[in-house]
Amino acid sequence: MAESLIKVETTSTHRIKPSIPTPSHLETFNLFLLDQLSPVAYASLVLFYTTKSPIIDLKPSLSQALTQFYPLAGRINDESGSSIHCNDQGAIFIESQSNCFLSQVLQNPDPNLVRRLIPVETEAHEEAYNGSPLLIQVTSFACDNGFSIGVCLSQKVGDATTLVSFIRTWAELASGKFDRNCQKFPPLSNSASSIFPPRKLSFTRKPSVNFEEKCVTKRFVFNSSKIAALKWKSAAAGGWGFNKTPTRIESVTGLIWKCAMNAARSNSDHHSILSILAQSADMRTRIHPPLPEPMIGNLAGYFASQAIETDLIDLGSLVGRLRKGIEEFDEDYCESFEEARVLLEGGDVDLYVSINLCGFELYDDGLDFGFGRPVWVTVPTGASCKNFVAIWDARDGDGIEAWVTLSEDDMAYFEKDRELLDWGVLNPSVLGDFVFPMSSL
Repeated sequence: MAESLIKVETTSTHRIKPSIPTPSHLETFNLFLLDQLSPVAYASLVLFYTTKSPIIDLKPSLSQALTQFYPLAGRINDESGSSIHCNDQGAIFIESQSNCFLSQVLQNPDPNLVRRLIPVETEAHEEAYNGSPLLIQVTSFACDNGFSIGVCLSQKVGDATTLVSFIRTWAELASGKFDRNCQKFPPLSNSASSIFPPRKLSFTRKPSVNFEEKCVTKRFVFNSSKIAALKWKSAAAGGWGFNKTPTRIESVTGLIWKCAMNAARSNSDHHSILSILAQSADMRTRIHPPLPEPMIGNLAGYFASQAIETDLIDLGSLVGRLRKGIEEFDEDYCESFEEARVLLEGGDVDLYVSINLCGFELYDDGLDFGFGRPVWVTVPTGASCKNFVAIWDARDGDGIEAWVTLSEDDMAYFEKDRELLDWGVLNPSVLGDFVFPMSSL
């Protein structure tokens, strides 16, 4: 079915409040500086499930999950964005129906279609600040043998760790695996606000990344055997010692960065000399002492690696720069933030942003809502968020999936890069050996 013929229509919209009202002494949940500085946008995740049974009502378990994560049912408190008013206004829950088969979605994953399976655009700046921090869309497909759950969380309130932790709690409640003896109101820690205290900022509500230029998103998959060979090539080319073998994340990210730089340089109007890749890093484990769990908030820091766009861009050298960037970030994350700011303000720079969800175990039993593990998990990115890369584990746990968003001109070169296609596959089918009950296949 052509994309123009595929429909995703809303059938109902609900406001879901915590199953137990939040006590008055918990009405204010302090945020911290990183929350204030985080993008005014949504982080999103879409999980796909097959089922032979009717989809159960997920709203009661969502209400129970919001009792555990009560700030997600509140609203940002003031113009400075320094706290959440935990007023139980609730999360938005949308039920929708698509006229296409789930197998069609998985046969040829289309980023534009996947974006229609989340309840709000990731670039919805005003909604991310003024509206509900949490929105959910459950979409049933025409085959009646599967559905998707799209979850969006305002990055002013939480990061990928917050998002996945919440979905795991919700899934455990829906499947009956949740420990009923746990505390109804867990001691969500505010200790980060003492390390990164909020400031009186002149808040403009403008996005911190460029959403203006029309862009194209493509999906690439790197299997484990190719990644193993890519790691070896990166190490050999970069003169790495045995104890410094690049990780699979460094190798794949370095390759994408190299090919993106080559694509940008192929455009006649390209003038930048310096290229910066900013990668996400969870601050929870890097702060000393480590922050306690559970910890709601956007604790994703970014470390910058830079390269001069010369005629010869060496993969081993780029991977080495990525390793140097994270090592320097671990030594002094505050100085790393400042260095990145100075570089960006210093002149004509190509900035690439990469978020890393590898290691989140998105295909394990913890995301079973009662229908088994998800058959596919994806991370939608904004349709106009230029130079953005999202990577996460493939279903086998060893491979890597990547969504890459570039300008139309850059993508025209990038998706045909011979080196990139030697290591990764452009948008392969997700189906594999799956057999769908009552499927049209």
